[in-house]
Amino acid sequence: MAVTLGSWAQAQGQSVAPVEWMAIKAAEVDDAFLLAATVSSARRAALSARTAGLVAEVRVDSGARVVAGEELLRLDQALAELAVARARAAKDAAELQAAESERRRAETEQLRESRSISVTEAAARVAEARVAAARVAELSVDLREAEERLVRHVVVAPFAGVVSRKLTEAGEWVGTGTPVLELVSTAEMRMDVRVPQERFGRLREDTVVEILPRAGGDVRLPGRITALVPVGDEAARTFLVRVEPREPNERLVAGMAVGVEFRLLSEEAVVAVPRDALVRRPDGTVNVWLAVPEGAGWKATQRRVQEGRRFATTVELRSGVAAGDRVIVRGNETLREGQAVAPQ
Repeated sequence: MAVTLGSWAQAQGQSVAPVEWMAIKAAEVDDAFLLAATVSSARRAALSARTAGLVAEVRVDSGARVVAGEELLRLDQALAELAVARARAAKDAAELQAAESERRRAETEQLRESRSISVTEAAARVAEARVAAARVAELSVDLREAEERLVRHVVVAPFAGVVSRKLTEAGEWVGTGTPVLELVSTAEMRMDVRVPQERFGRLREDTVVEILPRAGGDVRLPGRITALVPVGDEAARTFLVRVEPREPNERLVAGMAVGVEFRLLSEEAVVAVPRDALVRRPDGTVNVWLAVPEGAGWKATQRRVQEGRRFATTVELRSGVAAGDRVIVRGNETLREGQAVAPQ
């Protein structure tokens, strides 16, 4: 942690540079990285009629919010309604015929006891009753088929959501499977993020994730990883990670751009300093300034270091410093070797 200790008196007439330093110690580093993504809906459907017909009525427009099962569009049903009426009438007539045949079959039992009917006639009546019952069953199926065809003239919402596009109007002829409306769920949002291969291997389903809506200022929404797809893009060397908000949030709208921040910890304790502590020389070497005690005060001395991994705001130092060293992180731009320094 950086320290601020206040003013320190000038030592022996020398100019004292006010600086800020931090004492180095090995620790796990918060390795956060931010990637861009686009919000999409987990459920998006191009709705179509299940039969061909003339559009009689479109009950919704683009932007309409609907609930599951709500009627959205209706085709002209005149012929389908007539087919249902015809099938129902045929079934009713068959049921009357079956009732009469059953009465004759029951009567046959009484006539057999008195031997007033021939065996052939009795068998014919039994067969007639069975045929009539089978005819009723057949026409019942025809009626259900006609009723199903009638139902297929109506398009209903398969899930709750928003109508994103209206693709037809009343008076148009549509065929089976022709898209008429596009419906997008607003309850299940997700983001597909392309993660570089060097980061992908460290991600787990319990990795801490935050979603940053671009229009939300400093708003951060907790998220969770729902899928890690171990098949990469060979050209970009990236892998797909699917992220969803932990709770539905109206700030997330399909199509909007967001930032997704993954927060990792380094795999082991490392020595890391803020990037501002590094001083790069023209010859390519990297140095840091240290504050070392001298008499009653402190002086600056330069130390060459070897960089390691880069984290969110810090850089790992693999050599050149040790735990307990005080690395100057502010005010190191114009320091001279041996110059007196004091914490500001």
